[in-house]
Amino acid sequence: YETKPGVQAQVDWAECCKIEIDGKIRRLYCFTMILGFSRMRFAEFTLQIDVFTLIQCHLNAFSYFGGYPQEILYDNMKQIVLDRKSISSDSKWNPKFEDFFRHYGFIPRLCRPYRPQTKGKIESTVKFVKRDFFMGGKFTSFSDLNLQLHQWLSRVNSSIQGTTHEVPAERLKLEGLNNINEDINEVTPYIVTKEETRKISPDSH
Repeated sequence: YETKPGVQAQVDWAECCKIEIDGKIRRLYCFTMILGFSRMRFAEFTLQIDVFTLIQCHLNAFSYFGGYPQEILYDNMKQIVLDRKSISSDSKWNPKFEDFFRHYGFIPRLCRPYRPQTKGKIESTVKFVKRDFFMGGKFTSFSDLNLQLHQWLSRVNSSIQGTTHEVPAERLKLEGLNNINEDINEVTPYIVTKEETRKISPDSH
């Protein structure tokens, strides 16, 4: 299934393994986004999968691509949607994520449950990152892991893609993405604000 330039991206978040950081065992996750037309890929390893981390990963991807498409396709993760309806627009969105996508004006699309082929491009990307980059790699730290990942992205995005038989970085020039530069589209940068609840004791601590 092919999309026209600038129309769609697909997103996924996969658990990779468990790693030790500062003497603690942590779960390692990988956020991935691919542009449907150019097949330009973005990926980032994270240690959390909350909605705040998800939004920041989107912002990092938008910055990497130099913009964002008209719509983004997701599976039914709770960070995106709290109550999924048969028609995506009727669903109850996670309020934090809804504030984010309305700020930029892109449309979130939800794939049909139990049909991973609906977003086959990103499913293939997740497998590609795990197989071609992660397995067998050697990393000295979490920061080194993401640094090497971005170096790998530069390589694969500059190589001929198997389906289009073209270089994603070259096709990216034809995407016509919504520009994230506020001087051009007058959309102010989105600030990720993480709210946390605290209990105050009787002595005001």
